[in-house]
Amino acid sequence: MFGLINRAMDNIEKNVFCGIQVPKRQMPKEYVRDYHADNIWKYDLPRGWRLIYTIEGGEAIVVSIILEWFFSHKEYDRRFGY
Repeated sequence: MFGLINRAMDNIEKNVFCGIQVPKRQMPKEYVRDYHADNIWKYDLPRGWRLIYTIEGGEAIVVSIILEWFFSHKEYDRRFGY
């Protein structure tokens, strides 16, 4: 699993927009409240696992912050209210 997350981090570092943007109406309120995230991205991992991140930008710097990763689709569904 560690290798898959490292590969995902490398891919996100190369292209922060490689994930799928979560629509604003589906963003968990916890992410907005706890992390002040105004955008959420989902990166699909094998076996239905998900890596959730946000992008914070400055003038010339874009930083991707990993918020959470899910080991089961059930956890992901619960967090996003599906």
